[in-house]
Amino acid sequence: MITLRQHAQEYLAMRRRLGFKLTTFGEKLMSFIGYLEHTGETVLTARAALAWATDTPRSSDEVH
Repeated sequence: MITLRQHAQEYLAMRRRLGFKLTTFGEKLMSFIGYLEHTGETVLTARAALAWATDTPRSSDEVH
């Protein structure tokens, strides 16, 4: 069975092969995957995404 982490890594690798840099996006995606792993989630859901977005501290230098 392919894990969410493996899917995310394959997705980022494919996008990078297509020329996308994905520096910030890649970090955010892998942070989300880490959150899902920590909480035991095995499926991407809107509920999990909302929980991650509201539970994850933002750096002070980030533009909102």
